[in-house]
Amino acid sequence: MQRGVTTNLMLGAGLASFLAGKSTRRLVFCTGGTILFGIGLFRIAWFDLLWRDPLLAYQEVGGLPLFNGLLLPFGLPILWVGAFARTYGNSLGRALTAVQPVLLFALVTMELRQAFHGSVMRNGSTSDGEIYAYSAVWLVTGFALLGWGLYQASRDMRLAALAVMIVTITKACLYDAGELTGLLRVASFLALGLGLLGLGWLYTRFVFPKVKTLPPADQHDTQADVDE
Repeated sequence: MQRGVTTNLMLGAGLASFLAGKSTRRLVFCTGGTILFGIGLFRIAWFDLLWRDPLLAYQEVGGLPLFNGLLLPFGLPILWVGAFARTYGNSLGRALTAVQPVLLFALVTMELRQAFHGSVMRNGSTSDGEIYAYSAVWLVTGFALLGWGLYQASRDMRLAALAVMIVTITKACLYDAGELTGLLRVASFLALGLGLLGLGWLYTRFVFPKVKTLPPADQHDTQADVDE
């Protein structure tokens, strides 16, 4: 939690410095803010996702479900990244937008793990209920990203949703089939099948809509009008 506070202070200070530089047209503030913001993102990637990942290392994240230390390195930075991306714009802003679904996926996965295992998430064995819950939560996350991508007309978010769905499908086919037993295995594949049907309908309806073409007679009439 202490590390998360430090990271968020860096992200907030970086954004504030960049905004100050943009409003006063001072390049040094914009550059310094970008560097400071980048250091904050590096801290998340190196400390929280790799070296001191609470799924692997001994880390106490707090005993409360949802409202715990995981919100600091994974939840709150989603808002910082979104604000900085909108402020910066251009290619860097678009690249930063791609960080948001990564943080969201890490957040929902670790929050679910914390709900089953408490403050120290690496302890204990994984139950069938937990295995099924990951598939269900990832499926919901994929649909949430797709909905947000459609609302914002963001191609990157739609691609992120597709990536989450691919991960969910892979887990269900390669892991759930061998680990789950009984009704949970049936429920896993049933939910996945319904999810894929819904995903296909959404992509066909909103992402790749069919292009309406004129019937042959209308096309002939249109060509005749052009010739006239």
